[in-house]
Amino acid sequence: ARRVKQVRNSIISGSFLTMYILYLNIARTTLDPLNCRQIEAEDGTTTKLEFMISQPTQVCWQKDSMQASLVPFAIFFFILYTIGYPALVASILLKKTNRVKCMHDQYLRCLGTGSLKATNKSYHTFRVKYSTLYFKFKPKLYFWILLIVMRKLCIVTFTLIFHVNATMQLSMILLVMFLSYTAQVKYNPYLSRGDYAEIGEMSPEEY
Repeated sequence: ARRVKQVRNSIISGSFLTMYILYLNIARTTLDPLNCRQIEAEDGTTTKLEFMISQPTQVCWQKDSMQASLVPFAIFFFILYTIGYPALVASILLKKTNRVKCMHDQYLRCLGTGSLKATNKSYHTFRVKYSTLYFKFKPKLYFWILLIVMRKLCIVTFTLIFHVNATMQLSMILLVMFLSYTAQVKYNPYLSRGDYAEIGEMSPEEY
């Protein structure tokens, strides 16, 4: 039973990491059926029909078309994965008891311990299952992955919403990137080995 739990926890950890890495690509692909626009000819004329940007030969919003058949699946997977993944991560990290576990486990990491059950009895199981969500960040900013995922979600959403206006699309994406960069520079959320000594000298109330 112990071995089964270890394997299960490792699978959970790997799944969260995989979903995070593939988030932007899968979210964009999920919304492809909704990303349609009119095609403009060289002489400037356009038709009333819209075509999928990812598949220009496929007409949009016509009964029995491939795009129309994909729309329900696109909406379903957008809710299930694009919205569901960050909601699931938030429900784990922002839970009051888990907040303490994340911060204290990161503190142990800075002390160079906690990787074994014997040295981390309180948080070892939690580390094995969920550390891929917070191990890169400083104890107080353990939730930073949520901001990264929200940035990716905004990029995907603005790409879809403003697909007919390239200038607005680019402006909104640049705004998201600028705000993300500003926040990262201000709070410096990533945990490096150079931070270990400083955080290790703090009390639990400080870090």
